[in-house]
Amino acid sequence: MTTGKSASPIPRRRVTLAQVAAATGLGLTTVSDILNRNESGRYSEETRERVKAAVGKLGYSPARAAQQLARGRSNTIGIIFTRDFSNPFFARAANTAERAARRAGYLLQFVVVDGTTKTQADCMNQMQRDDVEGVVIGPMYEELDITLHAPLFATRLPLVLFGGPVNSPFDEAVINHPAAWEKATRHLVAYGHRKIGYLCAPPPRTGQGLSATLSKIMIRAGAEKPVIVWHEDTGRFEDYYQAALAFVKEWKTQPGGSRPTAMLCANDQVAMTALAAFHAEGVQVPGDISLVGFDNLPESAYTIPALTSCDNHVENLMNAAVELLLRRIREPQAPRQTVLLDPELVSRNSVREIRKSP
Repeated sequence: MTTGKSASPIPRRRVTLAQVAAATGLGLTTVSDILNRNESGRYSEETRERVKAAVGKLGYSPARAAQQLARGRSNTIGIIFTRDFSNPFFARAANTAERAARRAGYLLQFVVVDGTTKTQADCMNQMQRDDVEGVVIGPMYEELDITLHAPLFATRLPLVLFGGPVNSPFDEAVINHPAAWEKATRHLVAYGHRKIGYLCAPPPRTGQGLSATLSKIMIRAGAEKPVIVWHEDTGRFEDYYQAALAFVKEWKTQPGGSRPTAMLCANDQVAMTALAAFHAEGVQVPGDISLVGFDNLPESAYTIPALTSCDNHVENLMNAAVELLLRRIREPQAPRQTVLLDPELVSRNSVREIRKSP
């Protein structure tokens, strides 16, 4: 009986373009045109089939660098997230963008940046070194975000922003957040709610931000002056849970006629943690208080109760952002364009109707 270590497999050398040309009997330029330059239309079907057969037989895989050099382009676009994926909404955004890029024949290079100037500058510099053809950046919610992320804009690459309208010089794909708040508030008002609050609204950073106009929008939609619970947009479930827990404990101490009967939540992540916090304190949803989320995450349909939520259509948002970027790459001088997406309210089981006493 023979024992010992098995021999390591001999690594295969990479098949070269010259070997493919030799196997087909065609010139190196012809084979390169077909495989690297996207110019196969210049040749007959018989020639293309010969190259295809040789590639299959030899196991040839085109080198991406060679293709990029031959075509004069990388067929790669970038996406830079200014939020991490703690909130599942942004993971869905990344998946959607990747699929949209792939459908268009592009690879997607993406990265998450923090707020430091060096990290942002390094990120954009790397994308330029990798010859990406353009970059989608977001979420951006107000002009201050552009100032805070200034190193990302120190480039001549085509750029598209997503998030909220920020009046930038770039193309933008944006969600109509005020319309979402108004639709959600009107939905609650239609169910008899007037005392409506807002849970975990990001603190206003400037006079122009969305949060600065939140009260006006809700009052216009028919609510009384809302109770707004401010909280930093950390994206962490535990932070939102603690904020919801503190709110419901305070809510329980208030007289029944003065406390909110319904709460809008900054997003579904907040709404899901609020469900848990309210349950921990013996407060029933929707029996004691109604909840409405934002984003309509897939998980929101499977909570108990299932969450009513405003669908911000992340798929439409990111498809629009990628389409805007590809248009900008093709037509650098095209007029600036903004795609504004209106949300849709999805009614489920977390809102109850309040009937007035006769």
